[in-house]
Amino acid sequence: MALLIYKGKRDIAPWIEALKAVDETLDIRIYPKVGDPGEIDFVLTWPYPYGLWHAFPEIKAISSIGAGASHILDDPTLDPKIPVLKLTDNRLNQSMWEYLLAAISYQAMQLPLYGYQQKQKQWKELLPRDFAGVTVGIFGLGNIGKFVSEKLASLGFVVKGFANSPKKIAGVEVYTPEETTDEVLRSLDIIVSILPLTSSTVGFFDAAFFARLKEGAGFINVGRGSQVDEVELIQALDSGQLSHAWLDVFVDEPLREDHPFWTHPKVRVTPHIASITDPRSVAAQIVDNYRRATEGRALENVVDRESGY
Repeated sequence: MALLIYKGKRDIAPWIEALKAVDETLDIRIYPKVGDPGEIDFVLTWPYPYGLWHAFPEIKAISSIGAGASHILDDPTLDPKIPVLKLTDNRLNQSMWEYLLAAISYQAMQLPLYGYQQKQKQWKELLPRDFAGVTVGIFGLGNIGKFVSEKLASLGFVVKGFANSPKKIAGVEVYTPEETTDEVLRSLDIIVSILPLTSSTVGFFDAAFFARLKEGAGFINVGRGSQVDEVELIQALDSGQLSHAWLDVFVDEPLREDHPFWTHPKVRVTPHIASITDPRSVAAQIVDNYRRATEGRALENVVDRESGY
């Protein structure tokens, strides 16, 4: 029995150390040094080349390295009988909240506009805004989205959440797709995407969506890059339909050097760091699922393949 890690270009020494701290007897193998493929029964992976797991006949479960599992679910060659797992971590919630508080406050306090004015050497006061006067729309009310929504509401923001099914969240108005009217969308000052990547969310934020917003709304994406039509986002920024975009995820990562986001005056770029999994906080969860898989017991945090989360 062995646990295989596909690391890509990442440093996995902290992951090995964290897993061994939970169970020093673990047989951990690092792709491509797999030994006997028939001994691999559990995989922990970042994005990988599709078709890779055909060579491992005894795999009992494949675990994502983070909260999202689209890099596994999108694999057309994956055996549908192999369970796909995600990680849950309260630290992910907290780090995402801290990141988004900075991004939302930056837009809410009109700091992008002051930045543009500084470049033009303009001394011009703008109308002050407090949190209670800012309406934030959170798209995606899963574990992280719910946590962030509650935190924002506790600070006085007007928070409107958008999800596929009705939810009750303290201080948050929740809308299903059928309830998301143009009037509701026009009430939003800042739009935040924490959506999971599914077939229905690819290209979700496009010209048609941006046109339904009030002129000058702000946009923040910490979901997935392919949920945004990048060309149409730039067009919305150039036209003034959007005032600013703060982006942590992109269609292609790393962002290529000639991408217009790097130099666009209305775009802030961060390199997919809004919420990074700490191996020490999830190692026990991984080892527990590894043991469950090898012992034939029910697994935790299994992804629903139809919904994608």
